Amino acid sequence: MLRVRVIGELVAEGDGRAIAPPASRRAWALLGFLARYPGMHPRARVAARFWPDVLDASARQSMRSALWALRRTLGPAGDGVLVSTRDRVGLVPGPALWVDHAEFTALVAEDRLEEAVALCRGEILADLDDPWAMEAADEHRENLGIVLDTLAARAGAAGDHVAAVRWSRRAVALDSLSEQHVRALMRRLAAAGDGAAALAAYGRLEERLARVLGIGPSAATRAVAAQICAASTAPHAKMSSASSIHPDRLP
Repeated sequence: MLRVRVIGELVAEGDGRAIAPPASRRAWALLGFLARYPGMHPRARVAARFWPDVLDASARQSMRSALWALRRTLGPAGDGVLVSTRDRVGLVPGPALWVDHAEFTALVAEDRLEEAVALCRGEILADLDDPWAMEAADEHRENLGIVLDTLAARAGAAGDHVAAVRWSRRAVALDSLSEQHVRALMRRLAAAGDGAAALAAYGRLEERLARVLGIGPSAATRAVAAQICAASTAPHAKMSSASSIHPDRLP
């Protein structure tokens, strides 16, 4: 059985034993692509994706070399799983193949969200910098954020504010520039009775947006901060030293 993990760094196991990456970085990256997108793909399209700056004939030759190196690397675990024909190539889904991202997707579809989150140990293909890998990482980050927000919302609705805040913090850690995630965290902290922490989260977002993007929080985010600040019974000095989150300075 071939097991491939693409969430985090690319890792493969064959029949319970770790598979060492081949010398060819392209061959290993090809495994990552085929594992992230199981099924059969047109050879020409895959070759053009991996070798876009060469003639088609050269790209196809490079792909043959990469596939040969990958077959040697996978050994018996790849038999019947890594399939290539004259026109198509891919990892064939079935009992002989397990991929963590495919498992994540299946668990989410079955509404087993906490189990799906438990599979996530980092960015998709964190050790690859190919454009397609970055696109895959962005897509997974967005999907995981939705799962985390769903878990937080369910916990909040059940009155478990501690769990709601925990899931929201994980969503913010996933994308610290997401105002949507930070607003949700602020509201859940406030619901848990910690208006000071909610406003501190706003202050951190404000600092990150200014430093990374050179912008301030949106009107929607400022409005949430203003509502929390106005509703809080804590002294303003304990909430935050930043004048930007004083209610008089928030529209």
